[in-house]
Amino acid sequence: MECEHLEGKVRIDPLTKQSALLTFEDRLCLNYKGLAYKTEWLEYPEIAPHCLKHGIPATSTKPDGTPFYTLPAIYDPSTGSYISDSFAIAAYLDATYPSTPSVFPHGTQGLQASFESAFTPQVRDLWPAMYKHIFAYLNDSSANYMSSRQVPGKGLTVMELIPSVEEVKIIRAKTEEDLWKVHGWYQNAGRSVGDPGPFMMGEVISWTDFVVCAHFLSWRTILGVDSKEWKEMEKWNTSRWGALVKSLEKYQGVH
Repeated sequence: MECEHLEGKVRIDPLTKQSALLTFEDRLCLNYKGLAYKTEWLEYPEIAPHCLKHGIPATSTKPDGTPFYTLPAIYDPSTGSYISDSFAIAAYLDATYPSTPSVFPHGTQGLQASFESAFTPQVRDLWPAMYKHIFAYLNDSSANYMSSRQVPGKGLTVMELIPSVEEVKIIRAKTEEDLWKVHGWYQNAGRSVGDPGPFMMGEVISWTDFVVCAHFLSWRTILGVDSKEWKEMEKWNTSRWGALVKSLEKYQGVH
């Protein structure tokens, strides 16, 4: 199979050679499974028209009730299927290509869905602190689109939600504190399986690790691999997250 992996188009960091979006989750998944694919890049204003043209399902609904289309999405020519939503893509790949390494090993799909739901609130507040940096990676059409876009549930545009320098310091400190909870989940899970490896399931890679790693890969790309901010973040929580990113390095390539 050679599937088509759809991403938002951003400039590529010359050091990491990667995009600054949470499409990292399924890129890690595809690379881990060893499935051939090519990436098609879209500007933000192109996403909804492209999805409508090809019948790619919306991933959620806007406050006004209209469909909300996001990436990543994949097209699998071997089945003629378009799949959207990172978790749904991973589940599809596990089911369709059972001879590849599973990202939901030992029937843990439900548990890992619960982890993702619990993890997301721990880091949600950090994203507005990244908005200012994100614009440096966007091409003009995407930057104009994002600057005027209202954030669902906030009633404000992305530009209006950019925090001050002092607010960023507070947000970063709170996020590091909140991530101690996730650090504890990793520790407890390792003890429960008698394997203190770098991943949630010890030495066994799973979707949970891709979710966490994708966030940190996105932030590293946004901030810059040599930035003071990233150097601090990779040492958060006894350097667990920097070590996780390094442990999954071989699956971070862009195709």
